[in-house]
Amino acid sequence: PVHDNPVQTSNNYDFSYERHFKGTDWTMKISPFYRYTTNELVTVSLGGNFASGINAGTQKSKGIEIALAKGDPSRNGLSGQLAWTLSSADVKYNNLSNGTNAIDAINNYIVAFNGLTSACAPGGSLAGTSSCPSAAIVAAPYYCVNGAGPNGSNGPAASAAACGAGVTAIQNPYYSMNPGSLLDRNAYYPAYANNPPQSVGQDYSTTIPPNTFTGFLNYKKNKFTATASFQLNEGSYYGNPLAIIGVDPRDCGNNQGTAFPSLAGTAYANLPDYQTCGASLFTSGSELAVPNPLTGKFDTMSQYREPWQFNLGLQFAYDFTPKIHGVLTLANVVNRCFGGSNTPWKSAYQPNNFDCGWIGNSGGYVGAVPGEGFFYGASPSAPQNGTAGYPNWMNQPYGPINGALPFQAYFQLQFRL
Repeated sequence: PVHDNPVQTSNNYDFSYERHFKGTDWTMKISPFYRYTTNELVTVSLGGNFASGINAGTQKSKGIEIALAKGDPSRNGLSGQLAWTLSSADVKYNNLSNGTNAIDAINNYIVAFNGLTSACAPGGSLAGTSSCPSAAIVAAPYYCVNGAGPNGSNGPAASAAACGAGVTAIQNPYYSMNPGSLLDRNAYYPAYANNPPQSVGQDYSTTIPPNTFTGFLNYKKNKFTATASFQLNEGSYYGNPLAIIGVDPRDCGNNQGTAFPSLAGTAYANLPDYQTCGASLFTSGSELAVPNPLTGKFDTMSQYREPWQFNLGLQFAYDFTPKIHGVLTLANVVNRCFGGSNTPWKSAYQPNNFDCGWIGNSGGYVGAVPGEGFFYGASPSAPQNGTAGYPNWMNQPYGPINGALPFQAYFQLQFRL
């Protein structure tokens, strides 16, 4: 009912030093810049999978551009330019009228997970702190399918036997895991596109590549001109605490030993049967965010680096007559990605001319830890998951971003009347 959004204000500063080197055809330019924006428009979570654009961000953007140029492309001979841009953008999310900000939405998911660890159990090291949910949500080694927990969830129990005869027990796979650390709600974070990830399964890259190199080399001889141009971008950042989805044992109706008699009596018998687990009753988005199974920790904001990308194009021009000009453009002659953070998913999907980044597998990742993932038994390759197993991309928390830039050729004739 109240629409008192403040006005976005941006203060921009830049300085340019330019110089022509006497007696040569070389020039240079150095331009540092800085922008400070208050009340920037960002997307914030309103709960229940609703979001809205609100002026609630403070962003600092800074960098420097350096360019070195030689000659004049319109004259005979060699000419060219090499430019380098170093830039960064960090944003802090302001409090809304209800006292929360966008980082709180992420922390709420971490708190929901912590509520399953022994650190938040009665007498635990974090019990009663802001890192744990309310005392009514009890962390326990097992949960009984009897609807005795909050919101009708499974009730806590110290052991499977404590659930009683005829009551299915669900083992809590997170009870012995370390709790996640909350993010600093007042800190600056690398700028994502409009907002940080605010629901589970989201994974965005940051908006600005730190280093960008561009340039061209031109040769002209009378009627003929040849030009090569390139761009080299350092990869932006990716990763966040909400990238990976897990199973909430408080909302499961069966265990694996009941689903597969071959698992009865094993260490996996009481683990959740993920196909009977419903939406989590303890998160606003109805999904449980869990630590990265390959590291045992929640991924931090912008923890990983996307690969570098190099692109090269060519252009040839010729004046057939004073009134007929031809241009042949060859785009993406070379397009190659390389580097990036060394991770298990990079080993599985090396960057190349087709895969140029990684993104969270969202609901497609089956996990690697028994009970918290979407598989049966000891691992995704256990026989209970079928002889074919899971496709390789489902065994990595982050998968490749496909999108090759194909080689393209264009020929254009221009007629002057």
